[in-house]
Amino acid sequence: MKSPFTFIPATNSGSHRNLWLWWRCGKLVGECWRYLIASVLALGTDFGVYIAGVEWLHLHYLSASCFGFIAGLVIVYILSIKWVFSERNLNNKVQEFIFFVAIGLTGLFINQLVLFIATDLAHIDYRISKILSAGIVFLFNFTGRKTLLFSSRKLILASSKKFPLGTANV
Repeated sequence: MKSPFTFIPATNSGSHRNLWLWWRCGKLVGECWRYLIASVLALGTDFGVYIAGVEWLHLHYLSASCFGFIAGLVIVYILSIKWVFSERNLNNKVQEFIFFVAIGLTGLFINQLVLFIATDLAHIDYRISKILSAGIVFLFNFTGRKTLLFSSRKLILASSKKFPLGTANV
């Protein structure tokens, strides 16, 4: 007897849509797993710099978190462009890096906010707070980077004095 949770795609001999959807879903799952691995490596770097900053350099936990986050950002950027994502929206590498960092800085803001709330207001150990924050920021960063930078949809950036960094047109 087949499990009620087994999903078998419909096979219409004339339709390639199902096959295309399965391929896209499989590709997305693969990218998500590779991003998870890249993020774990980046988090290891981030967390190591964070703990070293607090424990050895006696930095405030929010300051140490910024240094760790920057180190992790560099690791995840390199892995993202070399291994994780197969499609890129932008041909200009400088613009791509600027958007990548902008998403990362937004993630840093979320990181700092969660750390502050969890550590200072909820009195959770700063190491546990960092793990909680990392999970939330992972979801934000993957979604933002996949949607804006690493999908098959190309971004067209305006290059004029009115829009110096460019504006996405869809």
